[in-house]
Amino acid sequence: MAEALFKELQRLQQEFRGHPPVHKWNPDFCGDMDLVIRRDGRWIHEGTEIRRLPLVKLFASILKHEGDEYFLVTPVEKLRIRVEDVPFIATQVARGGEGEHERLLFTTNTGDIVPLDRGGAGIWNPLAIRPSLFPI
Repeated sequence: MAEALFKELQRLQQEFRGHPPVHKWNPDFCGDMDLVIRRDGRWIHEGTEIRRLPLVKLFASILKHEGDEYFLVTPVEKLRIRVEDVPFIATQVARGGEGEHERLLFTTNTGDIVPLDRGGAGIWNPLAIRPSLFPI
C-alpha cells in the first residue's frame, strides 16, 4: 500500500509544485495506515522511523486535519494516521517588519516556512506554545 501511495504522491507533487490542494479533495475513507507522527516530530511507518526528509515532506504535503483526526489524502484515497500531539514542530523563528507589518516566520521540522502575522482584522493568528521536549 505504501509503495503505490508513494508513486501517487510523486505524481501529485510534480503536478502541483508544492502543496497539493488537499482542502478540495474528499475521497472515500480507505482505512488506517500504520503511520505515527510522534510528539518529538519523528514520522514512524510500520515501526521504523522515516529518515528520508523528502519522503516526510511528501507525506506532509497531503496531510489533512478533520476534527480530531489526521489523514493522508489524494484525489482517490483517504488513509487515517495517528498524530501523538501535533504534526509539525517549529524549529526556528525570525521576526521582521514593524507595526502593522510585523510578522514572525517559523521554520518547521519539514523545512516549511510558516508566517504568523496579523489577519485581515488586525488580530494575530493563533499559535500553541508548549515546553520543549528537549533540554535547551
